[in-house]
This record gives sequence, C-alpha cells and structure tokens, in this order.
Amino acid sequence: MTRIAIVINDLIRFGGAERYLIEQFRFFHKLGFSIEIFTGEINLDLFKFGEIPSFIHHIDSKSKRLQGRINDFASEIGFWNPDLVIAHAQPANLIALRVNERFGTPYVLNIHGTFINFENDLNRYSSRFRVKALNYIRKNPGIQEFISLSTPKLCFKKRLQINYWARRDYLSFTKSTLIFVLTSEEQRLVREFYGCDSIVHHPGYFRNETSVSSEPDSDKKDFTLLFIGRLDKRKRLENIIKAVSLIPPASRPGLKIFLIGSGSERESLESLILRNDLKEIIKLTGNLTDTELTRLMKSCSGILYPAWVTYGLVVIEALALGLPVITAEDTGIVKELNQSGLHKNILTTDGSPESICSRILELKRSPFRNIIPESVLDRFSYDNAFKCMVHHLEKSFLREKQEDKINILMLPKFINPYQDIIITGLEDAGCIVGTNFNLLNRKNLKRVRDRIDILHLHWLDPFYLNVNSGIEAYIASRKFLVKIRSLKKSGVKIVWTVHNLINHNLKYLKIDRQVHRRLLRLADAVIVMSEYSRMRLQEEYGFEPSNLNIIPLPSYTGFYPNSISREEARKQLNLSENDKVILLFGLLKRYKGLLYLLDNGIIDRFPDIKWLFIGRVEPDNFKAELLKQFSGKNNVFPNLNYIPDNEVQYYFKASDISILPYTDFLTSSNLILSLSFGHPVICTDHGFFKEILSGTRNFFFKPDSPETLVTAITSAFNSDLSLLGRENLKLAESFGHALITAKTKEVYLKVLGER
Repeated sequence: MTRIAIVINDLIRFGGAERYLIEQFRFFHKLGFSIEIFTGEINLDLFKFGEIPSFIHHIDSKSKRLQGRINDFASEIGFWNPDLVIAHAQPANLIALRVNERFGTPYVLNIHGTFINFENDLNRYSSRFRVKALNYIRKNPGIQEFISLSTPKLCFKKRLQINYWARRDYLSFTKSTLIFVLTSEEQRLVREFYGCDSIVHHPGYFRNETSVSSEPDSDKKDFTLLFIGRLDKRKRLENIIKAVSLIPPASRPGLKIFLIGSGSERESLESLILRNDLKEIIKLTGNLTDTELTRLMKSCSGILYPAWVTYGLVVIEALALGLPVITAEDTGIVKELNQSGLHKNILTTDGSPESICSRILELKRSPFRNIIPESVLDRFSYDNAFKCMVHHLEKSFLREKQEDKINILMLPKFINPYQDIIITGLEDAGCIVGTNFNLLNRKNLKRVRDRIDILHLHWLDPFYLNVNSGIEAYIASRKFLVKIRSLKKSGVKIVWTVHNLINHNLKYLKIDRQVHRRLLRLADAVIVMSEYSRMRLQEEYGFEPSNLNIIPLPSYTGFYPNSISREEARKQLNLSENDKVILLFGLLKRYKGLLYLLDNGIIDRFPDIKWLFIGRVEPDNFKAELLKQFSGKNNVFPNLNYIPDNEVQYYFKASDISILPYTDFLTSSNLILSLSFGHPVICTDHGFFKEILSGTRNFFFKPDSPETLVTAITSAFNSDLSLLGRENLKLAESFGHALITAKTKEVYLKVLGER
C-alpha cells in the first residue's frame, strides 16, 4: 500500500484549495492508499467531514522563522515515512523540497493559484524573477490594481533572504517529479517562469452528498446574488459594492447580495457598504457551513464572481446547479469554460463597477437558469481530475518497468492530436508510454535509465530555447546533449521525430542547428514524415542518418467530432446556404501565409467570398496587427482564439475549401486535418503538399505569382467540390491510425533488436 502525505500550510478557511484537498483525500483513500494530511493552523469546525479529522496531523511549530517551521514540518512528515508527498500551494512546495532533501521522498506539486505570490508584492523574489514578473504585470494591465509596480529599497540582508527563498522556490519546481496545474494559462506561466512542464487537470464542483432543499425563508420575489470566497482585493469586492451603488433606485427593490467568506478586507468592505448606504442590500455573512452554502445557492438567482484568480471553483459549482455567473474576463476558469463550450451561463465583465452593474441589471431584467448535462460537466469532475493524476503518477514512478513490454518516455508532450493518436495507438499495442517532461532532470536520470527502453524525442525547443539569452541557451543545450549521451551509454535507445529543420521562432539558430546536427548522429532512429522531409534534412545538414524512417502523419478522421450537417454548421456561424466560404484554420503564425493573402489583395479580389480565419495567434502583437488589417473588410470573419475540439467541425463543415498559403515548413498537420474532414484544398506548390496530394485534383499556386492563386480560387469554385472532398477523405483514410502506430512500433523493435 502506497503511503501519501498531503501537505498544506493551513486549514483555517474553506476555500477552493481546501475543497480540492478534501476531495483528493477522499479519492485516494477510497483507492486504498494510506493517506494523511499535514497542516499547521487548523479550524476543525470547518472540516468535520466524516472520518477526515482523524487523518489530519496538526503540526504546532513554535518557530517564528519560516526556515524553522519548514524543518518542523519536514521532521514530522519524515517520521511518518511516506512514499510520496503531495504539496498544495506555498509554502508547502518548500516543505516538500526539504522532505526530499532530508529523506529522499519524491513529491509532486498541486498549484492552486498564481504561483508567484503577488499578494506579497515582488519583494521576496530575486531579480531574475522580478524582471519576468514585472513584464507579466505590464502585459496584463487589468491586474495592476492589485499589485505595485514599484520595488522598495531593501537592505543587503533582506535582499539575501529574498534571493535565498527565490532560489528555494525555483528548486521546488525543478526538482518535483510532477506539477499539476488548473488551467492551460497557468501551464504556460509555469514553463515561462520555471522552465518546467506541467499537467493540466480540471477539478470540479464540491459534491455535497446530503440532500439539501432551497432556503425555506427565501422570498421568491427577491433577486439574490451570492459572492463566495475569500475577502481579498483580487476578488474585486469593492467594485461589486460600487457597482450596486450605480444601480438606479427604481431597479433596487428585491435586490439582495450576500458576500460569503472571511478575509482581510472585511472591515474596509463594511465601511464602504455603510458609506454608500447599502446595508439593506449587501450583507457580509462570514463563513458558512457547506449545508448552509448549498441551501443558499439552490435558492439564489445567480453568482457574482468578477475575480482575478487562476481558476474559480465556485463558478463550476454554480454551473452544476444551472446558475448564471457574473464573472470577469481574467477569471482563470472562464477561458477553460469557453474552450469547453460551457459559456452559455457565463456573463463576463471587464471587472469595472460599470461593467458589473450592467450585467447585474441585465440578469435582473431577464433571469435564467440553464441546466448543464452531467456529460458536459464531466470534464470538470473531481473523479476525472484525480484519475488524470493517478495516470500520470503511474507513468512517473508508481509503475515499474515491464520486461514483456516496450517502455517509452515520449518528450515533450504538447496538447497535440498527433501525439494523442500515436500514444493511444502504442498503448493499445501493448507499449507503456510516459510523458513527464521533468523526468529528464539530472536527478531523475537514474530512474529513467532503469525504467525505459526508448526515449522518443519530438520538438527540441523546450529543452534549451525557453531562456532569455544566448549564453543560457548554449549551457542548456550542452546539458541536454550530455543527458542524451548518458542515457544512450546506459542502453536506452534514442528515437527522434523531426518536425522542423529549425525552430519557427528563429531563436538562437546557430545553437539550434548544432543540437540538431549532433542529435541526428546520436539517435538510434530518426523519423520524418515525407520523402520531401528526408530530402530537406539531407540538404540542411549535409548527410542522411543511417537509420532514417519515413512515417506519415496520421489521419485525424475519428479524432475530432464530425456529426453535424453543413446546414447546421452554417446556421451556427450565421452563413447562408449560397455563400462561398474559404477557411484558413489552425495556429496562425507569420509563416502560415495569412499576410500573403492580405498584402497581395487576394481577399479584395473576391468580395463575394467569405473568408474564415480561425485559430489562436502567436505572438500576441501579430494578433493586433491582423485585427488592424481586417478592419473594414466585410467579407472577413476572424475568430483568433483557441478552438475547442468539439467546435472544430463547425468551421470545416460550414466552409467549402481550405486554403494553406504556407511557404516555410517541413510538415503540415493542417493539410491532413483538411483531408480528414473531406475538404478540397488550395495550397502552395510546396514540396510537402505536392508529395501528399500527388495524383489528386486539388489546386496549387506559386507564392511568387499571386495571379496563380486567383486562378486556383476561380478554378476551385468551378469544380465539383463535393466529389473532390470525397476523394480527399479517402486519401486521409489511407493514413490510418493503426498503420501509423504499427510503423512506429516497428522502428522501436528494430532499434531494440540492435542491443
């Protein structure tokens, strides 16, 4: 039985982190793990959940210094002798690091919020972190109301302390076995600030198994809104009060707002309520029991939560009850909900009093409840979140090497359908695939050597290019190659799938080329996705690896939902039946050729065609440039945001043709995606496109001759697009998942046979 220690600094309130922790305890306890909770301060009245109090270790440290408290925690945890430590928020990450150093116990981090603690300003971080943090604040002006951009002068001793704890904080991330975060934005920030990979999992609403009716004394004529959470500046509670003060007296009858929770802002909020003469409308309730909360939520009209937070569990709780939620654009959960198609109950604001006031009045005029099916909410259930944790824990260190299977570490793992298809296929074929990026840390190399047969590399950028200078990139690249040589020397086989000749951001190209050249010689097998890629690789690096394999991209048929009709899709996107529609879909970067269409007047030449430009834009300043160029073009319909998997079908089913004006690339997943949806294609006469589409009736143009694109578009709309689409779908199906998986496994077996 595995022993797990859950560590959190205190349990004195019942907020999102505490709700998560209780559900995590229940889940692992139910699976049969021996599990204990270690904490400092505790309010036991708030945590009387069955037998849970008997599993809580209260560590009553007498030390006034952080270092002393951390050592007291570490001693108590080490005495219990767990196999794994799960650390929740700060400073639990520092405690877990200390346990690891003293007792060798592996640990994982559960990050619940803004991992750089802006509440304490930037004083506790070294200059390395402060520069990044200040840049982050400047890019997000909405959070400047909570954070001071100025840095006070500090004495030498204080700066030493700051730098010490900053280093410890950094080490706690880099030495952790796994890091779990709540949103994709937080995943991006962990990589930016710490250079570590992390795993997104979506915990859900708190399940109260007690049947609770609505508030018996509630007046059905009342319009009641609830705020639930800690009373601090990031929740914009002052703006809620100011918003209510802006509501005209004629619209106030029946309006009730309860601010539920405790925190440092209570006194100032009480004062603000009195100054605005709102004590009959706004009530501060303090902390409530879970039963009281559930009763109020069932009887209220909606939730007020315009908070700047990384997640916002209360929003999920409200959605589970069908409640509308007035929130903010920078509430972390909002972006995740929009990506999941759960935005119908969300009324977003910019966080200002005026915007909040407008939404309150809008909801008061037209109240609603939309019950969301369990099947839709399931993505955010605690069961799914913790199953995700167990899955990754097993891949990292709970699962021993199995001699009768091929044990693979595949890095880096991105949110990418290509990798998902390959990994699923390999696991179905009896392989064990791990994807924990942090296992390639120097400390973990021994475990990697002992537990894997193959290291399968994909994009190399994260290993040495996510740094701030050429010197850092050079050092990181040397360390990366040393690790690869060490693994190869110990018998681990190295396989590299080459996606790009050089990185798309063109960072530190000399270093990038040097690493590519050396890895081509070190790898036991190299995989490219076309004959064109093989030729370009040889041209770029002057030689062809001896063990080079061509395995095409897999079809995406069956990966994305594809159930709606053309008519339904067009209705959803407000397109008419007779509209001519061209689609450019995917991650929009400069090299993808969108500016080619604009700069050469192609869009203006075809005013009768609707152009859909769909997908997230990188970098951010390119998005602003595109929107400026789109201004005034009535036939351009952009959606420059992440598109959830379940919405991809709307854009492909609603459009007639995909256009791929790419010029500088090695392979193209978007070509395969277009074929998988049965789309005719207009593309450049690039070698990769010509190879994959050889023998088909798709349409090519020369990038240096815009007139050839005009001809291609005209010819396409004079063709039988339906027939061409069916032919393209058949072509996509020839790149079946089973075939691509089998070819990949053949490569593994071949290199393993050379031991």
